[in-house]
Amino acid sequence: MLFRSAYWCGMAADVAIVALLLRTGSITGVSHSLIKGFLWSTCCLALIAWIMPAQPDLRLGDEEFFNTNQIGNLCAFAILLAQYLMRRKDGKWGLATAFLALTLVRSLSKTTIVAFLLSEAFILIQDRSISRKTKVLLMTTAVIVILVFWGLFEAYYDIYTSAGNQAETLTGRIAIWAYVLNALPEHPWIGHGFDSLWKVVPPFGSDRFEARHAENEVLQQFYVYGAMGIVMLAGLYGSVYRQIRKLPRGPVRVVFLSILLFVVIRGLAEAEPFDLLLPLWFIVLIGTLMGCPETAEQEVRIISAPAGPDLIYSP
Repeated sequence: MLFRSAYWCGMAADVAIVALLLRTGSITGVSHSLIKGFLWSTCCLALIAWIMPAQPDLRLGDEEFFNTNQIGNLCAFAILLAQYLMRRKDGKWGLATAFLALTLVRSLSKTTIVAFLLSEAFILIQDRSISRKTKVLLMTTAVIVILVFWGLFEAYYDIYTSAGNQAETLTGRIAIWAYVLNALPEHPWIGHGFDSLWKVVPPFGSDRFEARHAENEVLQQFYVYGAMGIVMLAGLYGSVYRQIRKLPRGPVRVVFLSILLFVVIRGLAEAEPFDLLLPLWFIVLIGTLMGCPETAEQEVRIISAPAGPDLIYSP
């Protein structure tokens, strides 16, 4: 109980800190400062991930303290936020995004990489501020990175298909989903409670893997909070989506939509044991930022400005 209370208090503290900071000054200034702090801290964590010994299956991180999916999610999320700052012309984040992108690929977090690639493809298709030359350059760079890491991908695939943990494969996820679906009718309205999956779902695989969450965000919220969890999840994500849709059509709106797309795709095969995949502190931050008239006004200025250098990976 004490352990769960500590995590709940930590999550509530994150939200409260963001809410209080937003009251101390300009919404845009405070929001950008928070995002910059998140970016620099993620870069530090990415550096630590490179220094740590690799796992037996060649992925970065430690399964108990700082696992592969956490590393990949932080890097992908930070890259998307860096792209937002670039479009607001607040700093040059090219080197940071390149380092984080390499860390994301090296992490070998499969679901995160797929979700990130699809969200970036959405940006390349929808963002008209990116020239065709830059799009070709980015796609060429992506191909080169894949070729450089190809040997690592092959080695990981061999381990994944022969000696990998079954609970980490699609087969393992299906077993976890089946257990959760079977348990949903027990408490359909208010769920089983905060962090109720831990030590409840039977171990999976030869190494007795214990699921920390339902490996799917919808199932996770349904199991933990029941129908109320689904209502809250739909309400929060739906509210963010409606606010994004109200922004003028432009590069900032595209980036925000790509962040939401990344979270939704990743949520098909991942979840968080306590928070949402789109963290509550970030929902407060982005909601306040998009509700600020200055955000819409600056988006209009970006759209109406003459075409200039691209903003995605400018060094």
